Amino acid sequence: MTALPREIVDHLQAEYVSESRPCCFLLDESHRLKAHWGDTSWCGLGELSVGQDMLDAAPFLIGTLEATPQRLAFITTSDDIALHLVTIPQDQGHYVVLLDAGAEHRALQVSQQSANELRLLHAGQSRLIARQRELIAELVETKAELDHRRRDLERSSAGKSRFIAMMSHEFRTPLASIVNYSDLALEQDAPLEVVRKSVEAIARSSRHLSTLVDTILDEARLDAGQVIIRPRSFNLHDMLDDLAAMMAPLAAEKGLSYATHVEPDVPQQLVADDVCLRQILINLLGNAVKFTVEGGIRLYITHTDGRLVST
Repeated sequence: MTALPREIVDHLQAEYVSESRPCCFLLDESHRLKAHWGDTSWCGLGELSVGQDMLDAAPFLIGTLEATPQRLAFITTSDDIALHLVTIPQDQGHYVVLLDAGAEHRALQVSQQSANELRLLHAGQSRLIARQRELIAELVETKAELDHRRRDLERSSAGKSRFIAMMSHEFRTPLASIVNYSDLALEQDAPLEVVRKSVEAIARSSRHLSTLVDTILDEARLDAGQVIIRPRSFNLHDMLDDLAAMMAPLAAEKGLSYATHVEPDVPQQLVADDVCLRQILINLLGNAVKFTVEGGIRLYITHTDGRLVST
């Protein structure tokens, strides 16, 4: 290897000496100072004298003087001074070199603090992302429930509108009959036969009105809690595809797999209340995604004894 130019070596050496401010001691076998070089004030040793016990002056040297050269980085003195320590064994003694590591130590502390802050930031971001995913899953579940309730309310509202329109028409006829026959019965000098027939007509119209009232009461009882099942023909595979498109992304966000398995004997076209069935499956699958920690979600559809079974 070609040696560097002397000017370069001198420059680098001067720069290194300026930054590290080295000081050197020569110790005998009893760790007493035989000679020293360089400025020792920066490392808190102050004035030194030949013959001085260096283990008393620099207790950080205890246990560092080995039979082979040693380099110990970032030793902190009792005065909280950071330094690098180099020991080189000599005949009946050791050379000890101290290098100023203050700037390097401060830079390392700043780097470590930045790394810790970055880890805390990443941890906070991970918790935030996890919470966002939970909120999205809850939002999808809530939206599905609200959609189901909205459809129920819309159907209920439409049914009530039709019912009111029908009842208005139904009530109008018997009421008109009662009014007309009441006028006939109340006419002056009305024959007894006319009065009797009028009363009979009023009685018939009244019974019809009573039947209409019973119908309204039946409708009110249904609204109070009885579910109306509205079966119709629908494609089961299309519904399962829709559910997979909704649930698979939610499962993937949690690191879970999602799959649907349909037995070959399951009919593709079914007659049932597809809205209720869809909502039941959404609730079950949504809970499965929400409470499964690892693995995956599997929806199995079988057909047993004329009944559709999902697990």
